[in-house]
Amino acid sequence: MKKKTVHFLGIDDNPDNLVVLKAILQETYPGSIFTGALSGKEGIQYCHDQIPDVILLDIIMPVMDGFEVCARIKTDDLIRHTPVIMLTAAQTTSESRIRALKAGADAFLAKPIDNAELLAQVTAMLRLKAWEDERLTENERLEDLIRQRTIDLERELSERKKAEKELQVSISALEKSKRAALNLMEDLKKEMDERKQAEKAVKMLNEELEQRVMFRTAQLEASNKELEAFSYSVSHDLRAPLRAINGFAKILLDDYGTSLDEEGVRLLNILRDNARNLSTLIDDLLAFSRLQRQELQKNKIDMTLLVDEVYQEMIILETDAAIDFKIGDLPQATGDISMIRQVWRNLISNAIKFTQPKASRIIEIGAQNQEGTVVYYVKDNGVGFDMKYATRIFGVFQRLHTAEQFEGTGVGLALVQRIINRHSGRIWTEAVPGEGAVFYFTVEAD
Repeated sequence: MKKKTVHFLGIDDNPDNLVVLKAILQETYPGSIFTGALSGKEGIQYCHDQIPDVILLDIIMPVMDGFEVCARIKTDDLIRHTPVIMLTAAQTTSESRIRALKAGADAFLAKPIDNAELLAQVTAMLRLKAWEDERLTENERLEDLIRQRTIDLERELSERKKAEKELQVSISALEKSKRAALNLMEDLKKEMDERKQAEKAVKMLNEELEQRVMFRTAQLEASNKELEAFSYSVSHDLRAPLRAINGFAKILLDDYGTSLDEEGVRLLNILRDNARNLSTLIDDLLAFSRLQRQELQKNKIDMTLLVDEVYQEMIILETDAAIDFKIGDLPQATGDISMIRQVWRNLISNAIKFTQPKASRIIEIGAQNQEGTVVYYVKDNGVGFDMKYATRIFGVFQRLHTAEQFEGTGVGLALVQRIINRHSGRIWTEAVPGEGAVFYFTVEAD
């Protein structure tokens, strides 16, 4: 066991006396700690910071003499067990010794100090302190043991009372349980009969439901075939008259244009434009109706390359190609490349179309990361629109500008939304009238 370091505290208003005490004690107790205090107040404060093993206390001191210092130490619960040896050269009478003992001193030595007597007293005090510490530790242990045993007994008594009470309750409950058991058996028998009836009813319902599902599936397949037949009819039966209208109007313009006045020529051109618009609308509606049935062919898509290809295809058709077109870093995506191409084509086409009135046309395409999801966007500085119409803009035939202002069928953004939905993504927009619009979309993560 490691030897405990001895702590001495000397309290004397004469520093020379403290030096002598330190030398005597540390010669006999090498490695010990000696602290000197030049007043009673300073000494008591040290005791609270570091409790010493032995206190050597001078009697004659200003402000607070040794008797008062000793009395305060012995009434302080924190340090009252610390041995105090009082030292004096002036008061060696029996009365002084009695006062010292009444103040609580453990020993009394007269100056000049006899080194052997001092060391003998110190040794005795250290043994006393060790015995006192051991006694206190044992007392505390016994007190803790008694306290814990008392708590255990109280708990045991409480638990016994609780057990007795619970036993009485259990006996009463057992009587009730006996009566309830018979009722429960009757209830269980009744419940089993009801469950059998319910299972029988569920089985019949499932069989009926399967029949309904088969019937509705057959109806859906028939409806899809009718829709395909209708789409075929629209595609062929309506196109022929439109081509005829457009062709005859062209013949009239080519062969009889010189015979018509300016108004007649204008009306024929309007007729041809409307026929072409109706043909385009038929194409868009057919594409819209087929999209839901078209099977997805998912592959990795280089979005940057795809956007550049789409833009190059579309800009060729522009008579005024003075557009500041910016493509940012577009992360790779996974999806049906033909469908995603259609998304970019429709969004870029809109951006080109709605920036036409602007003297300086800017289209920016990029991507950003929002909470771990890649969000692609097409931004333009075109005419924009009022955000109160934002919920309508993705509907079929929903146009925020007239056909005279901007050409179109009103199906393009509805087609884009359906493609994005097929890819488990979402699309939304932000716009300011006169300042432009931004269309954002996501696709299913890799």
